[in-house]
Amino acid sequence: AGISQEKKVWTLKELIDYAISNNLTVKRSTYGVETSEIGALQSKMAMLPTLNANGNYGLNWGRTIDPTTNNFTENKVKSSNLGANSSLLLWNGFRLFYNMKQTELDLMAANEDLLRARNDVILGVITFYLNVVFNKELYNVAQLQLRSTQEQLDRTRKLVDAGSVPLADVLNLDAQLATNELNLIQRENALNLSLLQLKQALQLPSSTPMDVETPQLDLENELNINKTADEIFDIATITMPEIKAADLRKKST
Repeated sequence: AGISQEKKVWTLKELIDYAISNNLTVKRSTYGVETSEIGALQSKMAMLPTLNANGNYGLNWGRTIDPTTNNFTENKVKSSNLGANSSLLLWNGFRLFYNMKQTELDLMAANEDLLRARNDVILGVITFYLNVVFNKELYNVAQLQLRSTQEQLDRTRKLVDAGSVPLADVLNLDAQLATNELNLIQRENALNLSLLQLKQALQLPSSTPMDVETPQLDLENELNINKTADEIFDIATITMPEIKAADLRKKST
């Protein structure tokens, strides 16, 4: 017999952290930032002057030419040479400078792309998480409705047996019970589907046992929004990383 997996109850923070660390788009954006960092460093290094040094040492004996007198000699001749040169690119200096500025803007845009990828993952996880919470609540309500109808049906049958109410009341409750049972099955299917979508967002196997923690919210305080729709839109256009990335790439061209 296989060993059953323990059902982990995930908090929203755990879901977001796990998704970000395993999402392929986030990883690709991270590599894009690293590549841009290398490009920016290379463009800065190209602005620096070069310095080269060289040297050699020679020892000859027997009949040879003395390099200092250019005459033949039978003695040992020692020779050494040291040299150094440095260069600084001036004519293309502006091209290198603008290339450096361009790579810096590209790096900033890559960082905004990474932030956008993270935000997309967070938004997706929150959406799937809320779907699970919503369907859990609907499933619980369906269970309560079914239980309530079943209890009412049991009481009504006793009353029918006692002759207090007509048989039609039992038949009506039987029909209501069947409707509640169907509704419970539909709510259970919706809950399982929302859990499957959440697992896919986290790239977890569909067979992974999972449950989520239901948040306790004070709606009166949490939904106190004191800004208009236009004000919220203006804030979004300033803070959204995809808009910043597009603006930075426009400046780098």
